[in-house]
Amino acid sequence: MRRRIVNHHKIKKQVGRKFKRSHSFLSDIFGSKKKRKKDFSWQGRATNPYCTRKKNRDWSFIIKISILVISTIIIFVTCIYSSFFHMTDISITGLQRISETEIRSTLDGISSYKTFNIFPRKSYFLTDIDEIRDILKERFPIRSVIVQKTFPNKLSVIIEEKISTLIYDNGKEYSYIGLEGNVVEKMRNVGEYEWQVKTETTTSTNEQGETETHEEIIERRHVPDTKSLIHELGDYPIVYDTREKSVDINEQVLNNEEVQSIIEWFNILTKTTDIPLKYFVIDGEVGDLVVATYEGWVIKTHVANNPTSQIEKLKTILNEKVTRPHVNYVDLRYEGRVYFQ
Repeated sequence: MRRRIVNHHKIKKQVGRKFKRSHSFLSDIFGSKKKRKKDFSWQGRATNPYCTRKKNRDWSFIIKISILVISTIIIFVTCIYSSFFHMTDISITGLQRISETEIRSTLDGISSYKTFNIFPRKSYFLTDIDEIRDILKERFPIRSVIVQKTFPNKLSVIIEEKISTLIYDNGKEYSYIGLEGNVVEKMRNVGEYEWQVKTETTTSTNEQGETETHEEIIERRHVPDTKSLIHELGDYPIVYDTREKSVDINEQVLNNEEVQSIIEWFNILTKTTDIPLKYFVIDGEVGDLVVATYEGWVIKTHVANNPTSQIEKLKTILNEKVTRPHVNYVDLRYEGRVYFQ
């Protein structure tokens, strides 16, 4: 009987192969793969150019961007909607004839408007000073206006008014006239107390030989009550016309040259000097213009003369030749010559 010879090496190989297969099967199921050692010449698998790889998201970058965006939105909303940045401190200066209430009402209307029906215009950051200036000049007789805003909630409006109305006095009644010299509206009659009367006492003998005393009016001079007129009708130039023209609505009582000369004299005297201007007098048909002052003295000029150059001459005379109020008149009517007393 032959003895079966057992090949131990062959059995060992077979068992080893089965173990490797079992291990590979289990590794595929549970995902635990054994790393293979590579030698220096191993280049790895070739990449597929048509294969798209999924990039890992950088969550820290996304979080930073989100925080930045949210912070920006919060700051923007705070600046636009917070009452701390709303224009609540509004100062208006320079008004003389225009009502401050009307100016403030206009500014409130502008600030109540919302851009795109969302963003309030009263915010410091959305307040348009150019728009405010244009609207004020369009709605009111304004010569110039300066609008400034100061952080965080202050708005300053400085107004220089344009004279569009004069108070005309013909010795009987006061009226408003426009820039063309036409009567716009009749206001009130001249009071008797606005006439200064100078009388003289005379004596005579009647038929019975009795002596009689009489009071005769030798001079009757009209002096407008300017303080009362300014209080009642506004701070407009007051013009007394000695020509005693009749006054009817839309009737022209002053020509354009007379109106412009009076307005220029009024503006320059009130803004560049301390002369207390009272009223103007149109004296006769030759174009003579008299400027009366509260100090009692007068300036004599002509409507055809340039007010700027005339006032420069006046300043020189007052600084070098005469002392206010110890002067009766300064006569500037004649070219190249100045008379004073």
